[in-house]
Amino acid sequence: MSMDPTKDPILRRVAKKSKGYAKKMTKPDEQPTAVCFSMPGTELTHEAVWRQLEKDVLAQYPEVKVSSIKYVPRDLLIVRPKGADPIENRWVVSLSSDWGRKRITGMWLRFAERPVQLKCYDDVVGSEYRQFKRMKEYMKDFKIFEKKPKKKHKKR
Repeated sequence: MSMDPTKDPILRRVAKKSKGYAKKMTKPDEQPTAVCFSMPGTELTHEAVWRQLEKDVLAQYPEVKVSSIKYVPRDLLIVRPKGADPIENRWVVSLSSDWGRKRITGMWLRFAERPVQLKCYDDVVGSEYRQFKRMKEYMKDFKIFEKKPKKKHKKR
């Protein structure tokens, strides 16, 4: 399968971002009741995320129940080119119901004057997985991902 990078909108977008590529990626598990947001750096804590959820989201929708908050250090999962912008780490908030996820998807949280939007987790990781698969196919066309056979040394 040959891909023309000038005609593929996803490849063009990935190339423009130049954020790097995943070290290894498998099809993500579905989490239909989860939302997520991305934030640079590691200074944010679970407690700070919980406080902002209470203030910005749960105050409007008290019937929505949070079952877990998870930090995903994406800088360990993605190879970043030298000089590229830092990778934003991801926070995943699991809720008790799909109904709750639908209510808060698209809402905003504010951390130190930086607003972040809650997005459907399955949509975000599904899009990243499709981008990864396309980029991997594209790289195969250029034989970048093919492993070179190791040379065997002759014994004397």
